[in-house]
Amino acid sequence: MSRIGKKAVPVPSGRHGERRRPDHQVKGPKGALQLVLHDDVTARWTERDQVDPRFETKRARSQWGTSRTLINT
Repeated sequence: MSRIGKKAVPVPSGRHGERRRPDHQVKGPKGALQLVLHDDVTARWTERDQVDPRFETKRARSQWGTSRTLINT
């Protein structure tokens, strides 16, 4: 299990996250950022925003932590 991937992604107030397959977009007062995620992971925008692996493969687990870090930046 990825210790980084299990952490929730903090979305500061004043910003809004959207999910449109296959890309994810965060809009804020200064503009918008867009990220295309790997097919092995999925992101959920709920009260606890997080990234989850779709499959139990080594590649999916490695993309899990990487994708969470990319969304967090």
